[in-house]
Amino acid sequence: MDTGLSALLLDWRGRCPYNQESDYVFASAEKHGKQPLWPSSAMSKHIGPAAKLAGIVKQDREARSLARIQTLLRYTPKRER
Repeated sequence: MDTGLSALLLDWRGRCPYNQESDYVFASAEKHGKQPLWPSSAMSKHIGPAAKLAGIVKQDREARSLARIQTLLRYTPKRER
């Protein structure tokens, strides 16, 4: 793991209300940390609004997601798919 990402995640853990070893890294506040924050919830509640503030439109995000999926498929050996 990149040292910058590691430092960011450790900082996040220090700020989270659910920061014990058994807790999810991105825990759902609505479920009091008992379940993870689902990707669709993260996108609609956090990532989407931040992207909108940054001027990134939805089409751009969808195109980037598709490009990442295509890259993963290109470099993932067929036996692992």
